[in-house]
Amino acid sequence: MRDRPVIAIVIACGLALGPSQLLSQRLGFTVGGGVGVVSPSGSFGNVEQAGWHVMGTAMRGIRGALTGILDLDYAHTTHQGGVAGASTFGGGTVNAAVVLGAESRTVRPFGLLGVGFYRLNVDVPGFGAANVTKSAWDAGVGVLVHVGRGMLGYVDARTVSVATKPQRTTFRPLSLGVVVPIGS
Repeated sequence: MRDRPVIAIVIACGLALGPSQLLSQRLGFTVGGGVGVVSPSGSFGNVEQAGWHVMGTAMRGIRGALTGILDLDYAHTTHQGGVAGASTFGGGTVNAAVVLGAESRTVRPFGLLGVGFYRLNVDVPGFGAANVTKSAWDAGVGVLVHVGRGMLGYVDARTVSVATKPQRTTFRPLSLGVVVPIGS
């Protein structure tokens, strides 16, 4: 189970260096953002309800289908079982993505894998708050859709796992957003 991220990186790099007929041309520099829902899972899902998130995104083609993606994310969930308060988490990841298909295609699927840091804050009125900043990894899939004049819409689904102890904090954001080209 721990080998899955490593296997995904190897596959992504292999695809990125594959024949250009199968894979995308290099994606230019784009910035934008999105919104969506976040679903806590694992032990975190046992105590938190689904919530919302907002994100900022920057993408840049590296070589062939290999694209770098920087994501900054802020999310909010509420506690289950009538417990007052909320959990918030913010952070960012640097991802390697493989974007398939020629630049001229309207719809281009992608897969990504990355690492970063998240700051978690759990607040329960009357009991106080707990804060921690830890490393994290994420993995996901999505599609880029040309929506006109170089703008790209995207939909992606990810799993983010933060290295909290004694149990990892895991959540699954589903995002909808848009990125626009910067420069030439």
